[in-house]
Amino acid sequence: MKLHLGPRTLSIAYAFCLMTSTLFPANAFSPIVEAQGWTLGSPGALAPIAANIDGVDCLRFPCTFATNTIRAAWDRPLKADLTGVSQIVFRLKVSDHKKISQFSVYLKSGKGYYLNFAAIYLLNDGWNTVSIPRTWFNGTEGNCDGWNAIDGIRLSPFQSETGDFSLYIASVELIASEPGENLLANSGFEAAVIENFPDSWGPGHWGLGAPAWVADTPAWRARWGTVTDEVHSGSRAMRIVGDTNTAGLRLYSTRVILDADRDYTFSAWLKSDRDAYPVTMSIDGIGGRPVSVGKTWQRYTFIGAEKKPRARMCTIIPSANGTLWIDDVKLEQGNTVTDWKPARIDASPAAVVRPLPRMTSPEIFSVQPLSVATTVSIDEHRRVLVNGKPFIPFATGWESVPTPEMIRDTARAGCNAITWCATSRVTVDAHRSLLDAAKNNGLMAIVWFHRNVSATAMREHITQLKDHPAVLAWYVYDEPAVITSEIQGLYDMARTVDPMHPTYLNYTLYEENKLGDIASMDQYPIPEYMPAIMAGLSRTMEFSASRAGKPSWIWLQGSGYAYFKSREPTGPEAECMTYCSLINGVRGIKWFAQKPLTAELWNAMQHLAREVRTLTPVLYSLDDAPNVNVSSKDIDFVVKKYSGDTYIIAVNTLPSNVPAVFTLSQGIMGKAEVMFEGRSIAMSGAVLKDGFLGYQRHVYRLPSR
Repeated sequence: MKLHLGPRTLSIAYAFCLMTSTLFPANAFSPIVEAQGWTLGSPGALAPIAANIDGVDCLRFPCTFATNTIRAAWDRPLKADLTGVSQIVFRLKVSDHKKISQFSVYLKSGKGYYLNFAAIYLLNDGWNTVSIPRTWFNGTEGNCDGWNAIDGIRLSPFQSETGDFSLYIASVELIASEPGENLLANSGFEAAVIENFPDSWGPGHWGLGAPAWVADTPAWRARWGTVTDEVHSGSRAMRIVGDTNTAGLRLYSTRVILDADRDYTFSAWLKSDRDAYPVTMSIDGIGGRPVSVGKTWQRYTFIGAEKKPRARMCTIIPSANGTLWIDDVKLEQGNTVTDWKPARIDASPAAVVRPLPRMTSPEIFSVQPLSVATTVSIDEHRRVLVNGKPFIPFATGWESVPTPEMIRDTARAGCNAITWCATSRVTVDAHRSLLDAAKNNGLMAIVWFHRNVSATAMREHITQLKDHPAVLAWYVYDEPAVITSEIQGLYDMARTVDPMHPTYLNYTLYEENKLGDIASMDQYPIPEYMPAIMAGLSRTMEFSASRAGKPSWIWLQGSGYAYFKSREPTGPEAECMTYCSLINGVRGIKWFAQKPLTAELWNAMQHLAREVRTLTPVLYSLDDAPNVNVSSKDIDFVVKKYSGDTYIIAVNTLPSNVPAVFTLSQGIMGKAEVMFEGRSIAMSGAVLKDGFLGYQRHVYRLPSR
């Protein structure tokens, strides 16, 4: 699965001050502020017009966001060679920053686009100077011809709220690269938002997938992370305690985009607790070299040539037992190493870190095997029923088949479901064993087929396994760009072979009715976007799903420190993502992917699993609920009535504290229980007052008497 852009509320600043820089000599982006030459790339986007706002000449990009519209887009051709550019600097403002989640930029090259996966958070509705490093365009769509062949641009604000919106751009400047410029973020390992994990660095993939580390994650965390007692400079360095018998003890940067036909020098200061410690330094996809590290700090280098414009990762891999310290890492263009310095823009968005109560061993979920016979259905109210009872899957997701120990770990965390990606190498018998392990641990299984599984093999698996009691649904394709006849055939085949279980596909964005018995999409916003983008995405998906009579499921971000994502979500961010999704109609949660690296996120997921189990009958209730108003538009909420009691399920969409007053259409005598928090609030007639910490959820149960 990939990273994708998506909408929702934001108010955190992710704007960056410009350093003393040299303007690129030929500013090929100057036509961006001219009204002529633009085409409209989405519904709701209106023609740009010249304007003067606050005495500033600018170009206004107006649009109208509708319920089923996620984004607006404007396109125009331009010709540019950006190989010598370090940053693209916009002077812009918006009519209402609450209306959008971010303003994103796509650079067209040939038949593809370079994508800016780092959103620009706008602090306010005034004029903002924001800078996007070229290295942040580290993803692509289609086939790009190279940074020397930019031939177009797309500007795209993403919706948070419906209504009219305008983007204003006064100027766009290109900042030239400096000699010896460091391309790696957090290259001194000083930023570590969660525990001792360095932002923008990871062990190489999403989450922990090695069986030994899943079974004993504290052991892995003790071997991989930042330290303060042994540094080359600054206050932190990276430490890896090597072990030749286990996996995952390596260091990867997040991706940076490189130019074609250029040399690059990768350097790092290294130290070991032993002489001649074997380490490999490399630029992923280009090459590497072994180095022998001693007991004193020394700088080591690798020089490689990039042949194509690609997003690359730098790696440092120890290959023996022992301790390796790493500091002051640098990637620079050219074949000469220069003095270390941090990247010119070396910042991460602010994070809300509010520790949740830690799960302790007595709270391990009591696992009960599934019944021998299991029926799955979707009723006329779009509710997924397992053996006739409402069911909201809360699942860990695995990109490869999990071991029985991993399945047991998921169940003991409180999850009621699991999903895994079965490749063509997985036999029917192996698949049955996985389903048996899920059944024995009380887990329903969402069986996800890899793209390399043929239609014939998929048919055999579904035919042989459709009666297994652990099967919840067949997930036959992930992130199709378009629905081809082949993909349509997979869906039709699965539904024909097994009409008793839902068959669905997962999409990157769900803006309209799509193929599948369940509406499903993925989004991984942290840290570039606020977690509350899940509210807007969920609303848009529900708009379509409700008309088609489908349930809505979603993939949430359960990992980071890899590829495009500089870190994992904090506990409060995970809490906000989950409740924004549930409040706006989602009735299935899957976490991508594997087991989180941080104890904080895993702890939050365990709490959330229990809460979703408890709230399932409430969320599915069809009883008429009273009307409720809230004093703050930053509190997202839904009201439900179940077994005579009224429930207000609410979440703060902001990182800052928010006071809230809920006013009901009818008075309630007595106290409101604040579920999952061990407290209650005295009601004042029809009024309930409470405060929300950043990204915090509250669930209020108001008894009928």
